[in-house]
Amino acid sequence: MNSILMIFMFMIGCEVPVGILSYQYAHLSSSKEVYIPDCRGLEKQEAISVLSELNLDTQIIDLPYSASYTPGTVSHMVPNAFTKIKTNRIITLSIAGDKKSLKVPNLENMSVRNAKIKIADSGFVLDTILYNYSAVIKEGLIEKQIPEHGEMLMSGSSVSIHVSKGHPADYFTIPDLINLQLKEAKKKITKEGLRLGNITERYQPNLIPNTVIHQGYPSGMKVTFPVKIDLDVSKNKK
Repeated sequence: MNSILMIFMFMIGCEVPVGILSYQYAHLSSSKEVYIPDCRGLEKQEAISVLSELNLDTQIIDLPYSASYTPGTVSHMVPNAFTKIKTNRIITLSIAGDKKSLKVPNLENMSVRNAKIKIADSGFVLDTILYNYSAVIKEGLIEKQIPEHGEMLMSGSSVSIHVSKGHPADYFTIPDLINLQLKEAKKKITKEGLRLGNITERYQPNLIPNTVIHQGYPSGMKVTFPVKIDLDVSKNKK
């Protein structure tokens, strides 16, 4: 009120017309404070109406689709809900976007880091990363993607990538796995670039359970592709 009186006295001193003075005083005295209601989760038009009833203006920001929010509803507010604010101020409402059909980008020959950024910027989600040997694509770069680039998918859909491990070795050597525990045998198979095949349990009461007693390929054997190695392991119960 002191500030209003000061303005009043200043305007009198400056011989401001009474009509203008009355208008300025009425305008200032009519301003009041309200608490911002929580509009998160409301439809856009409903939120605008609620705020309008409190003499609050709105500014709308349209966001991309997100699985965390219902499309067309308020996801964020600035200032925050329950803040005390003067009327006729602007409340910024962020509105969650809806799904839309988007073109899958071309990720081939990209690094994994750049592909992750590209997938996110294009409105999709990275699903699975698989690693394969490739005689053509340099190690660390993407050799294949699913779905293929150019396909149309709804925003928020998943994209998987196959990353090159570089040129395969001329041959793979079968390691000696006999008497190893199954856990260690698995690590050794993976380290050699090979694959684990079927596991068969056989009764061997004198051995620690899960000890490898037979392997499908003999140790030291050379193979030109990553074969699956079947293992027989011990168990102490029939």
